[in-house]
Amino acid sequence: LLISGRMDVFIDIPGSSRRRKVASLTEGTLFGEMGIIDGNDRSATVTAQKKSTCFSIHLNAFRDLEKEEPGIVLILMRNMNRIFSERLRLANKMISELEQ
Repeated sequence: LLISGRMDVFIDIPGSSRRRKVASLTEGTLFGEMGIIDGNDRSATVTAQKKSTCFSIHLNAFRDLEKEEPGIVLILMRNMNRIFSERLRLANKMISELEQ
């Protein structure tokens, strides 16, 4: 969770050494949710563009929380999945526009 500052999100361009900026994150933005949802490695690189403060939770700590406070994790997962869905819809729109 980005508490203060600004971060940019980049993805690697396959077959090259280039990256493409796909988003800018502002205060209050959640990122890294895919790793919590599926447990896999990151799919993008997030870079601070100015001094930033973030809160984070390690996957193991999240799994512990899931055992101790399943109700809290359910709420967090609902919110993360909503955010993930919004981002997927935006990505689909971008891909669709590229195909035109």
